[in-house]
Amino acid sequence: MSPTATKDPDSKDDGKVSKSEKRKKSDSSIKAEKESAIKQPKQEKSESIYDEILKLENRESEARPAEKDLELWKETCGELRSLMKDIFELKTKNSSPSEVTEKRIQASLLFVTLKKLNRLEKLRIKRSRDATNQSKQSVDSFNLQLQNLLYEVLHLKKEVTKCVHFKSADESLSLIPTDKFYEEAPASVSCPDVTETDEHALRLARLQWELARRRELGEEAEQRESERDRLDGVIRSKDDKLRELGPQLASILSSTVPVQDYLGMPLSDRREQLSLARLLPSPLYILYTQCQAYSEACDKEVLVRVKGDGEEARMFRETKGEDEDSQEDAKDDSQDQEGEGDKMRRSKSVRGGDKAGKVLSVHPLQVELVVSSGEDKVFMSFHWLVVLGVVTVTVTLTTKDKVEGEALSPTTLLSHLYPGDSGLLSPNHSNIWQLSAAGLADSWDRLLPDKLPYCWAQRLAGLEFLSVKPVEEGDVENGVKVVPSVDLSNMNVETTITSIRARLVARLDLQKQLDSLSQSKLSQLELLPAALSSQFPVRVVSRLKSWHSSDWEKYSMEECTKHLTSCGVVDSDCTFFKAVVTRDKAVLTALVSIAPSYPVDSPVFCLSLQLDNSTDSLETSEMLRDLEREVNLGWEEQLGQMEGGLLLAILHRLLVLLDVLLEVKSSMQEGVGETGSNFTKSQVFFDTVKGKMRRLPLQYNSSQQMFQQR
Repeated sequence: MSPTATKDPDSKDDGKVSKSEKRKKSDSSIKAEKESAIKQPKQEKSESIYDEILKLENRESEARPAEKDLELWKETCGELRSLMKDIFELKTKNSSPSEVTEKRIQASLLFVTLKKLNRLEKLRIKRSRDATNQSKQSVDSFNLQLQNLLYEVLHLKKEVTKCVHFKSADESLSLIPTDKFYEEAPASVSCPDVTETDEHALRLARLQWELARRRELGEEAEQRESERDRLDGVIRSKDDKLRELGPQLASILSSTVPVQDYLGMPLSDRREQLSLARLLPSPLYILYTQCQAYSEACDKEVLVRVKGDGEEARMFRETKGEDEDSQEDAKDDSQDQEGEGDKMRRSKSVRGGDKAGKVLSVHPLQVELVVSSGEDKVFMSFHWLVVLGVVTVTVTLTTKDKVEGEALSPTTLLSHLYPGDSGLLSPNHSNIWQLSAAGLADSWDRLLPDKLPYCWAQRLAGLEFLSVKPVEEGDVENGVKVVPSVDLSNMNVETTITSIRARLVARLDLQKQLDSLSQSKLSQLELLPAALSSQFPVRVVSRLKSWHSSDWEKYSMEECTKHLTSCGVVDSDCTFFKAVVTRDKAVLTALVSIAPSYPVDSPVFCLSLQLDNSTDSLETSEMLRDLEREVNLGWEEQLGQMEGGLLLAILHRLLVLLDVLLEVKSSMQEGVGETGSNFTKSQVFFDTVKGKMRRLPLQYNSSQQMFQQR
């Protein structure tokens, strides 16, 4: 038998199972189709009934007014209330359930009526809302049309205004005058026959001529530009050649440095100084150039140099430009809204620490000016405070004999070179507000103890600030911004350098005199120079007993000095000393004040005399008043213009005049028979007092070798 004829029993069972499953699936599909066919007409019927009911209710809500529905609602509520009451009574009376059920059915039907009334009211509300929205849309469309029309009207008005105020482009052109037009323009363009009577034709002709002239000038400008480009190319090629020569020249110059040193021609050093000078700020550059010119032309003992790091100065110049840009940005940011106030306050607190350092920032380059008098030299380093805008000076001193003392202190050596210029206050009055804004309340000598802003330093740098005194309105407007002036520096260079050298010589001489007065044996000290011995009597009995320094507090507390301190003759800038002169029992105390401008301003002596257990001063003794006047004011006639030793000479003169005063007083007491100290006459004079003012013989006549009254 073939293999297809045999059938496996398992295969028979599978076939039966598959046939039964197919029958079940077909039966289920047939049932589903029948159910769907039954549901479709039901759904269609329900949907159609719902639509019909909606249509009926819509028509009913439109046909019947809301007032009737309100009355119907009230009646229905009344009936419902009565039914509820009846149901309550039936339940309380335990009536039959059928009656209660009947009442309940009636009440339920009334709820259906209420629901229908609610639906009708909702339909009315919906219809009203739709009508309201439609009206709003129409109103909005009308408003939009109105706004469009108003915008068009405004646009048309602007266009009309533009047309009314229209100015042709030719009105802004600067045309040549009419007379010159007729002279320059050819007759074919000017057409005098037409243009003289027609202004419009004249205008067109002038414009035509202007166009022709500008075209000619344009062609000429193009030719010049082409020529410029050609020359620029030639210059560029030459620059390239010169740039290639730079390194070669630098190597050549470096090899010539030993030759320059041997010949005394510091060309390389001068070149380096010039390159550094170009990086100086404007005030220091003016100071350097003017002092250098004066040194080369008039005074070889004046030396000017620029010191500092050139690379640092270049970086400082670049960062300064960046800081200015950032400050402008900060000013723009400060105009923002108040919402950013907290951020600004935080940024200010962060910047506050750096602000004090920025205010006192110094330019990396400085100018050193050396003024010599023989082997004695004053070194002045001029610095530029970038933010404060003033020039400061640092002073150092070298002397031949290594003299030291209070008179040669670097902080006071050049003070009061001009009246009132102590260097302790900035001449730029805006610095007070700048320092206070940065939180710096200390004085200048504490903030920058070695850098003093003298007024003469500002003048050397060409700076001039407003003074404390009132000025005219025009001067205030011109002085808002301080700009360095070369003319101002030029006018002050010679006088300032001369004053510095004179101050150096005077302070050295003063310090030598003070050193000689501070020695132990004052009785052996020769106060008078040999050249002036003929101007004074030979014999002097009074002796200088002591000499020591004092201070402003002690000086101002003395009663005998009130007349000098109150009128400003003596102030705290002076240097104070106390001298004691004796003769027998007479003791003369001299409070000496030496002004910073010594010897231009001579030392001022304030005297008090103790004699016979009484103390006389300026206020109690006319004789002592005459003596003080003669010591302070009469020395120049007798001593003349001294080159040195003025303080010692005035002290010697005080000793001589004290002898005269004591001897005159002794003679007057003998004449009236009074008792007191008797002083032997050592000086020659005829009259003790003379004239209405009872003048003492305090003027020495060297030719007759005697004292006489003035």
